[in-house]
Amino acid sequence: MRKSTRQYTRRDTGDVVGRAGVATIEEILDALEDEIQTKPWRKITPFSVVRVADKSAAVFYQYFGSIEEAAADLYARRLRQVADGTAPWAASDDHLRVVVQFMDDEDAFEFTD
Repeated sequence: MRKSTRQYTRRDTGDVVGRAGVATIEEILDALEDEIQTKPWRKITPFSVVRVADKSAAVFYQYFGSIEEAAADLYARRLRQVADGTAPWAASDDHLRVVVQFMDDEDAFEFTD
């Protein structure tokens, strides 16, 4: 899987994340992706994700404020992969379904003109 070229910053310091930090973020997003494939959205938590990623909750919160923020980054990563032709299509469809379901269930986003 091609990894993100997005520039991340730490939530606690605002510093730009180096290669090791980006690798950690990608591991967390990969774990979230695994969780999305195997659990209903409402059962996915930062703690379930870090358990899969073999990271601590503190590490999760260095980079993400919530599970929804991590999901938004995962979705953005998938959209970039779709745009550049590197995304597996079945997984892309699953992510789109999960995000649409989340948006419908939670009214998470408000779209304006």
